[in-house]
Amino acid sequence: MAKLSFNKHSKYFLSIASVLIFALIGSYIIFSSKAETALSADFNSDNTVNIYDLSIMASNWAKTSVTHAMGDANADLAINIFDLSLLASQWGQTITPTPPTYTIIPTGDDTGTLDATNIQAAIDSKGTNGGEITFAPGTYTISSPIKLPAGNLAILILSGNGAIINLVNTTPRFFVWDRTAMHQTFRKFFIEGFNVDAGNNHPASGSWSVLGFDMKSGSGYYDAGYLNIEEITIKDNHIYNVATSSISTWNAIDIHVGVSHWGDESTENHINDILVQGCRLEGGERGVNINGYGNIASATNITLDRIFIRDCWHDTGVDPVQFGQSTNYHVGQSGKLGTVEITNSYGARSFDCGVEVDQAANGLVQDVTIENPYYNMFYYTNFNTPLSGAGKTIFNRNTARSTIATYGANGFGVGYEGLGIGDIILTDFKYASSLTGWRTAVNIPDNSIIKSLSINGLNISAPNTSTTPQAYIYTGGVIQSKSISTITVNGSFVNY
Repeated sequence: MAKLSFNKHSKYFLSIASVLIFALIGSYIIFSSKAETALSADFNSDNTVNIYDLSIMASNWAKTSVTHAMGDANADLAINIFDLSLLASQWGQTITPTPPTYTIIPTGDDTGTLDATNIQAAIDSKGTNGGEITFAPGTYTISSPIKLPAGNLAILILSGNGAIINLVNTTPRFFVWDRTAMHQTFRKFFIEGFNVDAGNNHPASGSWSVLGFDMKSGSGYYDAGYLNIEEITIKDNHIYNVATSSISTWNAIDIHVGVSHWGDESTENHINDILVQGCRLEGGERGVNINGYGNIASATNITLDRIFIRDCWHDTGVDPVQFGQSTNYHVGQSGKLGTVEITNSYGARSFDCGVEVDQAANGLVQDVTIENPYYNMFYYTNFNTPLSGAGKTIFNRNTARSTIATYGANGFGVGYEGLGIGDIILTDFKYASSLTGWRTAVNIPDNSIIKSLSINGLNISAPNTSTTPQAYIYTGGVIQSKSISTITVNGSFVNY
């Protein structure tokens, strides 16, 4: 422990200091015109104000022409009652220093080795302490995925500033989790402002995530499994030139926050507090997928909660000609889903569904427009029970539009995976189709079991001559409580 040292003024100083410190702490008397934004009385730079700082001030009391390290808290070159008052007001306070910002500059190396090495070195230098890494404007060529560490103690900001990331590897991945042990937690990442060019590259088969997040485990790259993901923000990124095909054996996901857990139920993994906002996604069979994967209908060892997708845009870029593993926005799968929100977004030409939500405890899909999927534009099903309660999801002010001939093109559909579904609320829903033949605005299949279905405000525009709403709305199955009102067909109000 450091030795406390005092000069000849110590006895006098400490007698008044002890009185002043406690008086000032209790009454917040500060002889300064503005509040301090840092610990100006931290004279030994240990990020806290305590007896050692008081010792430094005491040993230099009443001196002039002094420095901060000698006890000058207000930079007036003297140590006096004003410095003591600042020390008293900060007594016992501790701050966590902000790590310095690390700026990366593109190397111009077309092989992708140097840029990838520099980016990885910057991330490695932060350890788990967080901070910020900024990318200077320019083009960065990446030949191998960038590994993100587990266990962050503070947020790590990766700020692209519009930088172009040119992915030249055959399987074009930008970020991956660096999993070195089972059930690690990857948390506190803020990824913003990147333009990611996937170069239309693709492997011969298999699925992968373009922006992120597959995992590096051992010597290979895999779908993320047996790990936890928390506090991830992905904002204002543009992903483009993503290879897409509805008949291929490969499958690209633009943004994928997912966890697999196929083992027993003695361990649990989770995905919590995820925000994807303002991202434009061009190509890829799947736009934004945030899912848990496990034993269907019994995967209680995977949970998802507080999942938000806002202000996003995704188009596969390919007209769907057959079914494929493809959604514009998909949350849930076989994980137990808590709160989810998908709002103010656009999706087009998926090879399955536009929006799929799998039995949320508290869900909201609002102000979303979906065009021309192969099957359902909005789809709600139940691979698992919700995280809590019976489940309730509101679909509000959404638009489903069909202009090309596909297999189904249903506006809103419900699936059945062997479990009951809770409350579904459908309000101010617009369904527009320019196609003739059998098309449904709402399709509830015969094997469904639903606690309640409420439809209030359904605007149907279709070339069919029938104005009978039953021609556009099918509600089979067992629905314990059903309310359908305020329906218009081609501009005319009709009764259901």
